[in-house]
Amino acid sequence: MDNTNKTRTAKQNLVGKIYKLLPIYEGKLMYTNERLEESVAYNNFQKNINMLMLYLMGIKCRYGINEYLESIVLTLSGLKTVGIGNHKLVKSTVFACVDLAEKMANEYGLFGLDLE
Repeated sequence: MDNTNKTRTAKQNLVGKIYKLLPIYEGKLMYTNERLEESVAYNNFQKNINMLMLYLMGIKCRYGINEYLESIVLTLSGLKTVGIGNHKLVKSTVFACVDLAEKMANEYGLFGLDLE
């Protein structure tokens, strides 16, 4: 795989992991239109935030911290405190984290994202 494809894959990987939080919070399975019970969806949302934070901590351990990575981790920590029924806040926060991930990818040449 050449560097351009590797870079594109890494960026899509992190952005995809962040973006996936939104349909999970909404109670939709990622690849089907099936709706989940609200409490099950919320538990899945919390688990996915935890997994994403572990992934980001792995990036931090391997490549060091930068302001974007730190902001994403802090924002996701705050997102864990959001309860059921705050769709607007979750949506805007997810898109803000996606924006930070894209800025990090562009500024650092995807430094720290290619863990695959």
